[in-house]
Amino acid sequence: MIDEGGRLLPSVDDCNKWADYWRYDIGVNVIPADIKNKTIWITWSEWQDKPIPEELHNKWKSENAFSKGIAIILGIVWHNKQINKAGLLLYLDAIYADNLKAIQEICTHDGNIISLHKCINMGTCPSASN
Repeated sequence: MIDEGGRLLPSVDDCNKWADYWRYDIGVNVIPADIKNKTIWITWSEWQDKPIPEELHNKWKSENAFSKGIAIILGIVWHNKQINKAGLLLYLDAIYADNLKAIQEICTHDGNIISLHKCINMGTCPSASN
C-alpha cells in the first residue's frame, strides 16, 4: 500500500517499521503502547516538547516494545528531514472523539447534526466556524 506522499507503507503486522514510518516519514515522536488495553508505560508528556533520541527509539525497537502498538505524541514534527531542511516548524494536531456525544458536537452545524460522512467531506469541522 502507498500513502498520499507516494511512500510504501509497512505491512500491518510490522510494528517496528510502523514506528519508523511515524518517526522518520511523518516525523513525530512515537512511544510504545498497549492499544488493546489503552495503556502506555512511557510518560508521554516528557516527550511532548523535545525529540525522542534515536538511540532510545532504536532501543524500544530492539526490545520489541512496539509489539502491542504505538502511541503518537501530538505536537512538533521533529524528525522529518525534508521539513527540517526547509526550516519549517510544523505541528501534528488531532481531535479525539471516541463517543457519540463528541461526534455529534463536532458534526453540529447551525444547530443541526449532520452525518459524520458529510462532516468529513466538508473538509473542515463546521462547529469550529460557529
